[in-house]
Amino acid sequence: MELVSSSCLEALQLSNKYDKFSDEIFKNTLSNLVNFLSKSGRDTDVQGICPGDLDLAFKKQTVPAFMTLFIEAAKTDASPEQLSMILDESEFPNHRKNILLESYKMNKQHIRARLAKIGTTPPHIVDVDWKLDYNLQNNQSSKVMELQYTVALKTDQKTSGNSSDVQFSCSREQLQDFVGKLKEAVKAVERASQS
Repeated sequence: MELVSSSCLEALQLSNKYDKFSDEIFKNTLSNLVNFLSKSGRDTDVQGICPGDLDLAFKKQTVPAFMTLFIEAAKTDASPEQLSMILDESEFPNHRKNILLESYKMNKQHIRARLAKIGTTPPHIVDVDWKLDYNLQNNQSSKVMELQYTVALKTDQKTSGNSSDVQFSCSREQLQDFVGKLKEAVKAVERASQS
């Protein structure tokens, strides 16, 4: 099962060979990593996830490897047994493997929930509001006398359930051009679905 890349496996192997990466630092790193992935880890960097007086290059290589392992395993809903096979490939010591698998089992659903909130689909347009304004003059006191349309596209993000507006203003010609391009897009989708 190819869940992670070979470079990720190499970084996992490196974590076992680095003397300063003790079991205590390993446990703290996993704990911080799980908190980062399953809760709100916005302001945490590599230094914050992997504590201790370790080489920065080591941290920059191993923390993303563990992160990738957890994210890819949760994303594909991998079982602990599948994850165990990957760890065996990278010659992970049994005591560390057990700690990692236990941490994965306990936090897999939290990580999957956080991944689901990110989503992979763009927002869907669910409604359109518009209004027509007639501008008499601009802020330089000169007469303008033009029509201006204000369009608000109401969107809905399916994964988060949030709705928001995309607003823009345009002239009559710009609105006609926009509607024409939308019609072209609809025809292109219809043609693609018929083929």
